[in-house]
Amino acid sequence: MPKFATPNAYAGRQSNQNLTGQSRFAKAQEALSGLSDQLVISPLTLASVNNALLTSAATVVAGASPRVSNTRIGQVIFSGVSIAAAASQSFVVTNSLVASAATVISAQIYGATDGSALNIKSVTAAAGSFTIVLNNGAGATTDIANLTVTFIVLG
Repeated sequence: MPKFATPNAYAGRQSNQNLTGQSRFAKAQEALSGLSDQLVISPLTLASVNNALLTSAATVVAGASPRVSNTRIGQVIFSGVSIAAAASQSFVVTNSLVASAATVISAQIYGATDGSALNIKSVTAAAGSFTIVLNNGAGATTDIANLTVTFIVLG
């Protein structure tokens, strides 16, 4: 039995027709930037850019704001922190990978004093740095612990 009911009635792409949707293998720089949706990243190309995409978080030792961490994935420790109940405090991280206010940054905190109710109020990027504003809940214990902020600069 033939593949098609009438073999001469196949209506698909013929060998003499051009392809309508094309893709090609990405070069290392193209794979790293990820800007085109018409590229295929081979396992070898992905392996060559893997270190740039997936890096270990660099930890910056404890100190007062501002802290400097010029990595895509990082961890900074702020010491000497004191945030009273219902108060906010800003912390600055200088980072050369933050190109502008449009740069997206994901951040989280840990290490707060028991009884405090810290949360991230905002993360604001500017060329060369970003500011994290933390807020302590109303009626909460004053936070006096070293705070660790982990972050990733997404774009």
